Amino acid sequence: MNRGLALRSLGRLAEAVTAYDESIGILREQVEQEHRQDLRNDLARAFYNLALVREKLKAMPAALDAVRETRRLWEDLVNEGMRHLERDLDSAKKLEARLTRRSQPSRLRT
Repeated sequence: MNRGLALRSLGRLAEAVTAYDESIGILREQVEQEHRQDLRNDLARAFYNLALVREKLKAMPAALDAVRETRRLWEDLVNEGMRHLERDLDSAKKLEARLTRRSQPSRLRT
């Protein structure tokens, strides 16, 4: 995930997407196959960062998919008592709303 952050800060967005995808693959396997529930926040963070990069690339459907996965994970964690993630969950909801607006066809004013 740190590689993705570094690449994003350098403006190498396509490479950042690849790094986040790799992180997500590794984390998802650890969470789902190895039952490492302690890594779900890291997985959510990787999806969130991926959504931000995809937004910059104007890949709105893919960005929406990523942020929705983030929201789902953080909602589960908050509901399980991890209240310190409420601010992160709010950020994900705001990003999802922004991406939803941006992905809708613009209407011409007459």
